[in-house]
Amino acid sequence: YLVDDAHGHPSIVIVGSSAKPIDLASLLPANSTASGLAWSPDGTRFAFMATDANEIGEVYTVMTAGQDLVQLTHDFGAVGGGLSWR
Repeated sequence: YLVDDAHGHPSIVIVGSSAKPIDLASLLPANSTASGLAWSPDGTRFAFMATDANEIGEVYTVMTAGQDLVQLTHDFGAVGGGLSWR
C-alpha cells in the first residue's frame, strides 16, 4: 500500500513481507505526492501516479524491490484515483 510519513514523503509497503518499504521520496522529485497503486500481473513491478518536477500528475512504474523507476507518461495530467494493471 502507499503511505506518507509525517513529512508527507510517500513510500510503498508490502504487507506480510520482510522487504523494506520502497522510499518513493528518494526516487521522485521533491514534494511529489503519490496515489493509485497497482501491482503488475507478473508481480515484478508497481504502477502508481505521482507529480513530476512541474507538479503535473504522471504514471510511473518501479520494480518491487525499489529499483528502475520509469516515468510512463509526460505532461499527462493524471489525477488521484485508482489504477488497474491487466
